Amino acid sequence: MLPLIRAGQLSMKKWNTLPFGVLLTALFMGMVLSCGTPTPAPPPLPVLVPIRATTISLPGHSYTITIAPYDSSANVSEVDYLLDGDRDNVEIQEAIHSLNVTGGHIKFLEGTVVVDRELIIEHDNISLEGSNTVWRPKLYEEQNLTNDSGITTILHVADSSKFVVGQSVWIRDNKTYQNTTDYRHIVAIPDATTIEIDSSTSKNWVVAEGARVVGLCRYISIQDEAEVNPIRNTTITGFVFEGNADNMTSSGSWHVPMIDLRYTSGTVIDNCYFRNGRTCAVFFSGTGGIISNCHFYNFSGKGSSNGYDVIHSGSGTQSSHYVIIQGNFFEEIHAESAIYLCMNIKREMIVDNVIYCSSNCNYGINIDCCGHQWVIIANNQIIGPNHGISDQGQYSLIEVNVIRDCSDCGLWLRGTSGIARGNLIYNCATRGIENIGDYYTIQSNLITDCNNGIHLNGTKYCIVTENNLQKNTRGGMEFDGTNTNNTIWNNRGYTTENCGTASISSGATNEVVSHGLDDTPTIINIAFTGQATNDYGTWWISDINSRTFTLNVSSDPGPSNLDFWWEAKVR
Repeated sequence: MLPLIRAGQLSMKKWNTLPFGVLLTALFMGMVLSCGTPTPAPPPLPVLVPIRATTISLPGHSYTITIAPYDSSANVSEVDYLLDGDRDNVEIQEAIHSLNVTGGHIKFLEGTVVVDRELIIEHDNISLEGSNTVWRPKLYEEQNLTNDSGITTILHVADSSKFVVGQSVWIRDNKTYQNTTDYRHIVAIPDATTIEIDSSTSKNWVVAEGARVVGLCRYISIQDEAEVNPIRNTTITGFVFEGNADNMTSSGSWHVPMIDLRYTSGTVIDNCYFRNGRTCAVFFSGTGGIISNCHFYNFSGKGSSNGYDVIHSGSGTQSSHYVIIQGNFFEEIHAESAIYLCMNIKREMIVDNVIYCSSNCNYGINIDCCGHQWVIIANNQIIGPNHGISDQGQYSLIEVNVIRDCSDCGLWLRGTSGIARGNLIYNCATRGIENIGDYYTIQSNLITDCNNGIHLNGTKYCIVTENNLQKNTRGGMEFDGTNTNNTIWNNRGYTTENCGTASISSGATNEVVSHGLDDTPTIINIAFTGQATNDYGTWWISDINSRTFTLNVSSDPGPSNLDFWWEAKVR
């Protein structure tokens, strides 16, 4: 029996090599078979199902599932799930579970997703992406809850999972947040979790413990509402925050910071970009944290009577702060302050920042309230606000900063027991340093091209020494009020020490000495260098003023005159 030869199994070249008799036999047998019982049809070839573009061929076999909300206006003909707007979390959770082994991507089309239970992600490498997708909790009366959302958490991420929220996924309820009592933890993240949020139009309320948060969004809130257990060791990095007038309510009476940290510990905000804000970029109240390498652009306060700060650190009775604000760039700042340190917080470092302000910005750095202690402000560049640095704290160290082009003073010292040294202050409209506090040490600063160098106004026990106060319009120093027990010496541009020689001539009983100081001397020393011909009796000093003093003797010293050495000081 001849073997069955399938079509295409032999090439034409092989057919041509067969013997002629074999060819005739094959032809005859084919004719006979065609006249007999028909042979069964071969089984159908398997149908090839095309793999849609939603499958991503990446290492780890990551897949994409497409979900359409019930009200989506997009093309839903090839979606994997079409939601009905009633307990959509059931279908979404099913899709999440289907990716537990391989990991993958869940893409939501535009529309509204309605959920009544939290969604749980338990495994690594699962991401959500949306296109103007709104997540809305649904109220079910049987839950017997008092808030509108019906649930307090939409999304729960399991321990050590890696989770991504994609572009334009809105996670919110349908209430407008009017005050802090309306906060809800929409996303709950445990220890060692990576969260990537890319949601340019969303309110992402996040409570995170040991989490790493990156992406593009508008607001993040990390807080323990009960203020019992602080949220610890959260890192927020790589974000772009976009702000606008939506940061406040319609009445304009309350604002929402872009990052709201309350009762936290060890939070790190790094390499983020904050732009076009009308309220705080970062509100920080907690223990320990770093804000570094961030760019803040175009921030304005709500109004001149109630301006906001770009970074607002501290509130209430928080007493151990330990926050570092380092290496940030502030540009086009029109807010009340670029950096504001509030009451009763301690041990902050503000270093290596560049702050460009407009004249509408009241303070570059503002240390408010006397309860603030042990802050270090160093190596910052501050350009253009009304006041470069304002210090109402205690034991502050302000050194090696560049402060210029202020519409008022460069450095305003209003606290107590601080040190301001090594700063470069120039081109400020009133004074380089305005000091109304006590027990300050002002040392080794260069103050130039200001209206006045240093102004002491009602101070006591301050030390002003070794400053360069030359080239200021109205002089190196000026004084108002009652200044007591201050030590002022060895400053260039403000002479507080001088000495020389003079003589009371024969026939005279006094000599007027020009002391050359910039103020009335408080100490005058006299030493007689020669012996007079006559006994001149007693001597005394009178008529001390800002230009001269007079040395008097009771009798004519005689032909040899009375030579003396003098020293005058302002202390």
